[in-house]
Amino acid sequence: MSCSDCGNSLALDTHCTINGKKVCNACKSYKICSACNKNLATNMFVNANQRVYHERCFRCSECSAPLKDRYLVDGPKVLCPPCGNAPPKRSNVGTMCPKCNRAATGTIIKALGKVYHERCFVCHKCSRD
Repeated sequence: MSCSDCGNSLALDTHCTINGKKVCNACKSYKICSACNKNLATNMFVNANQRVYHERCFRCSECSAPLKDRYLVDGPKVLCPPCGNAPPKRSNVGTMCPKCNRAATGTIIKALGKVYHERCFVCHKCSRD
């Protein structure tokens, strides 16, 4: 087993996994936290949404609440469950339902960064809700 960055052999206690790749501790120290832009000099870090964060920097993109075991991903954002499940904020541009291409109003469901009418949010394969 070798480091995916430098190619050096890895001992059991001298590496970590970042975004699914084995990285030696020396190369890990060159990795940058996506929140504070400082090096990951500690073993206390989180992999989420193809990014790396210090454990203390892993916070909701909307409300800055610390994220623990549960979080949602909305595009480049990591969100706490309350922010991730909240209806989208109003803007001048109407949010369109990708299923029917009409303005998403009334009862909506937010999933995978998109907003659907409740009646439009169905299984892609079998069309059941």
